[in-house]
Amino acid sequence: MTTLNSLRKIGVLFFGMIMYQAYALDEPLAIAEHHTIQLKTRLVELAFEEENAKLYSILETTRIHFSADMDASEVAFSSIDDNDNRHISISNAYLLNLSLFIQERLTSMEFIDADKIFMYAFYDVLLHEFGHHALDAFYNDYTPPQYIPMYEEHAQDWAEQIKMSIDSDEEGYGRIVSLTALLDYSMSHSEMAWQRAALGNKIDTECAMVSHNIASHICTELIQEGIYQLQN
Repeated sequence: MTTLNSLRKIGVLFFGMIMYQAYALDEPLAIAEHHTIQLKTRLVELAFEEENAKLYSILETTRIHFSADMDASEVAFSSIDDNDNRHISISNAYLLNLSLFIQERLTSMEFIDADKIFMYAFYDVLLHEFGHHALDAFYNDYTPPQYIPMYEEHAQDWAEQIKMSIDSDEEGYGRIVSLTALLDYSMSHSEMAWQRAALGNKIDTECAMVSHNIASHICTELIQEGIYQLQN
């Protein structure tokens, strides 16, 4: 235990040095890489605090890739390869779209911290993918369609529980922003028309449940901008 604690302290110090360097880089990919290290460090601490061996194992064995080959609509996905290696792939194009969306749609709002919004929206995406690994909630082209929404819901429920455990995104706007950035992107891409209703319904649900000022403010402003319409 002493050895593990020592390694943990050294690791946190090392990650902290990297995070300080990355923070100065004003690029979506660099910022996302910085937040990935930050989040994984906090999750490792949580795994130690709760003596959660499975969470620690997942964090140690899951490789995170930032992909230039995925478009913005793909956002991220989780997988296990033939050698049982775990992977999370995140779209560089989505990170750029998310950054532009925040700058163009949200930074004019009062009391809005653009850096924090990006972080929480990115955390929402990354924790959701970790949820698929934590619950082994995977599917492919052969999975019966009725199971897919269930796996997605379970992964998101896991992510929301982790947010509470690490005191992350107390205002609850990360999920709203990550979804709405994708919906905004879909507006200019006709091939995504079939996704818009589902995304709009998800955002409606999230906005109907908000209880904090910043999240409520974002929802109100997004409606006024006409990015989406609440369902009657």
